Amino acid sequence: MTSFTVRVELHQATYDDMAQLHDMLIAQGYSNIITDPLGKRFYLPLKEYVLESDDTTAGQVLQQVRRMAESVRPQPKVLVTEAASCHWFLPVV
Repeated sequence: MTSFTVRVELHQATYDDMAQLHDMLIAQGYSNIITDPLGKRFYLPLKEYVLESDDTTAGQVLQQVRRMAESVRPQPKVLVTEAASCHWFLPVV
C-alpha cells in the first residue's frame, strides 16, 4: 500500500470553500487523520490529508486533487508527497 500526503491551499478561500473541498476529499478516500502502528489516531495540520492506495501514482493524486480544488477556487496550490515513512507530533483524535 502506498501512502501519500497532500497539502492543498485555496487562494482567498472562505470557510465554506475549505469545507466544500474537505467534503470532496473525504468522499474520494482522503483523510485528515493519521493512524500510528498501534491504532492511535491523530489530526493532521489544517489543509493536509493522507491517501492510502494500491494502484495510484503521486501524479494521479496531484491531478485528482487539483481538479477538485479548481472546482472550488481558481489557482490552487497542491503538493503531493509519496511517503516511505512518517513521524509526527500531533493532537490525538
